[in-house]
Amino acid sequence: ARLKLAWPMGVPGLTTFIQERFRGWERRELTGKLVIDAYSLCFYLHIAGGIPWIYGGQYARLRDETRRFVDTLKEAGVVPVFVFDGIDYEGKKASVLRRRRKDSIATIHKSLYENHRAVAQNVLPLFAFEVYREALRQCQVEFYVVDGEADPEAVALANRYSCPVLSNDSDYYLFNVEAGYVPLSSFEWESGGPVVGQVYLLSSFAQCLGVPAELCYALPVFLGNDFIKSPLLDDQDIKADIKRLVLHSFTSRAETVVAYLSKFSSFDDLHDRLASLPSNGAHLAHRLSKKFEHSKEMYTIGQSEAEDLFQNTILKFQDRAEFPEWIIRQYREGYFTSNLMEVAVLGKTILRVLPDDPKEDTSMTASRPIRQAIYGILKLTPLAASTSITETVRHQLGLRDDLVDALPAIGGFKLPSIAEVETLAPQMRLDIFCTVLEVDATLLQQFEKRWWLVVAVTCYWVKVASPPLNITKALILCLFDEERSHKLYRCDTNLSVLHKCAQWQCICLDAMKLNNLLMNPLLFLSPADLFDGNFIVCYAKRKDIDSIASKVLGRRNALYSALLAVVCPDRHSVAGRSGKAKSTRPAKTAPSSTKPVPPLSANRFAALAIGGDSDSDGSSSSAESD
Repeated sequence: ARLKLAWPMGVPGLTTFIQERFRGWERRELTGKLVIDAYSLCFYLHIAGGIPWIYGGQYARLRDETRRFVDTLKEAGVVPVFVFDGIDYEGKKASVLRRRRKDSIATIHKSLYENHRAVAQNVLPLFAFEVYREALRQCQVEFYVVDGEADPEAVALANRYSCPVLSNDSDYYLFNVEAGYVPLSSFEWESGGPVVGQVYLLSSFAQCLGVPAELCYALPVFLGNDFIKSPLLDDQDIKADIKRLVLHSFTSRAETVVAYLSKFSSFDDLHDRLASLPSNGAHLAHRLSKKFEHSKEMYTIGQSEAEDLFQNTILKFQDRAEFPEWIIRQYREGYFTSNLMEVAVLGKTILRVLPDDPKEDTSMTASRPIRQAIYGILKLTPLAASTSITETVRHQLGLRDDLVDALPAIGGFKLPSIAEVETLAPQMRLDIFCTVLEVDATLLQQFEKRWWLVVAVTCYWVKVASPPLNITKALILCLFDEERSHKLYRCDTNLSVLHKCAQWQCICLDAMKLNNLLMNPLLFLSPADLFDGNFIVCYAKRKDIDSIASKVLGRRNALYSALLAVVCPDRHSVAGRSGKAKSTRPAKTAPSSTKPVPPLSANRFAALAIGGDSDSDGSSSSAESD
């Protein structure tokens, strides 16, 4: 299972150049520990598995592909260790994330409106990382969630284990990985066979380039990377000197820089050359020295003990108050979202771009009120500096920064602070959830507890998105069809279905985040067991969905009928002229306590009973973001 990846990260153009230059690089069988860049692998598995994103998500396929990957490695004697990116504590990657979001928006638009069917390597459905991480947890593999960029910690861990690193990031060609870097594009894994890949060591890599190992650190100085801006190759004096020194003309920037650097025997030699340039030499030599030291420091990683990965920084809110221990524990174990942690730390967030109709308002708008409540709970610390959060969202074919209020109260009473959540009784945490999603708690009791979150999300979706009846039925059928084994036919993407389902997913994702923040008063159901965009697109075209449900759902047909009756009480006549389902009248959430609701100035939840048992241990739900 080899795959050419055209969307690498790191030093621009370096991976493409190396793939063309070193096609015959020796491959070797891999055994033992293998540290894996988890972010890169998620994209890789989605593409390698041939899973289309244009339907909005086929998560069971991603889950199965992830399990197959891990099982195949284990069978071959490879022990995978995954390292995830975490909190960007200083906001260093904001510009990189914005650029990637814009690239994803452009890809989605080309694919949906220009019929551009090339494999898109910079787009993932909304729940991809949640499903991917859940599958890894089920496989019982070792993984770490670190602070900020995963690359340095992956290198440190690999050096501790004396094993290679697997990734799709050209930065690893330059890191001091003692056992080498294995590009995903060279990785071969098939069930029953050996695991094979090309292993690049910095020393041998430099030798084959014809560049002194020390000068490899100059590659990002001239070409740039995620953290080194204004590359020297953009300078006109540098371009002119390259033409004088390198007689041959090259088509790629990376090849041009390698040819230029090969003319020097050391960094001092290169420095003296730039300093001697007539018009701007001193300034260029100074820029070279500064950027070179930055590059060398970035790519030279010291030793690290694995347990240090959980103690990189003392996690604190924006006002410097420390996070509660239960949040840190869930975060380190991969349950609590790094996205929410960044909101608390930085007071801003760059929301994900997901497959939806790029000519419509972003689907993220549908769940903004839920996020506002989340922000209110996160920001209600004693020294909270601001009551607003900056959300960066898709706006048409670009990005827009929205200043969003963090709600201190909802439904006529104050929200609890994050410090108070742990003291609340489980029923009170459920009441908060129901209040935010505008669902009557007594309505949920018509269903088994495992379905409560799904029911609440679907009710909220019908209220705010007003989906057509056929899409509502197709989605509910998908939620309860346990097997989804009846034959699906290939169908074209329907933008209306895609967008409405994207709104449902946004609401579901933020509801899961709220559930995390409230220590999981509702049980978690995997998106892989709930949502299949291809299924919904196909069945939204059918006029006989009710009869299909009665045939394929068995006992679960009662669940289908019950939820449809809740969200569309007049479902046999609601289509009307508009073809849209009528939403139920917004239900006023009835608290479980019979005590009167205190006025807005009081904290309703602090006044209620504390303690009690929960059906969840506080770590059963995961809603992770990039």
